[in-house]
Amino acid sequence: MLSVSQHGRSYLALRWKLTEEVVAVVHTAVRFGLTKLWQEGHPRGRHSSHISFSRTHEPASWVFALGLEACPPRLQRITFNKRYLPIFEASRLEWACQKGGSHIFIPPGSLAEALALLREGLKRPVVPG
Repeated sequence: MLSVSQHGRSYLALRWKLTEEVVAVVHTAVRFGLTKLWQEGHPRGRHSSHISFSRTHEPASWVFALGLEACPPRLQRITFNKRYLPIFEASRLEWACQKGGSHIFIPPGSLAEALALLREGLKRPVVPG
């Protein structure tokens, strides 16, 4: 388990460990201004199966997450919020939609490129999600 503590709140990210891959994701997220690791109402308790990244602590503001679908503690994919689907559809990035939830999966090596696309795409309206 990985302990996540920020702005007076803490939770345990179940099955996650502080590997080189996770450290690289955190550094990349910070470079793009995604410095918030919890949002109001999430996680609800002291445990979470994933670590989310956002610009704010506002509810449902997460941009991407390291979730169970990534196969922790290994990092096989990164999950982006489905509200960014139009940006991914217009991109040349490798991505896939989650079955059922419709969130977006990308390979970990594409994180910086995806965040750069989102930074550009966020200048245009995004479908609410």
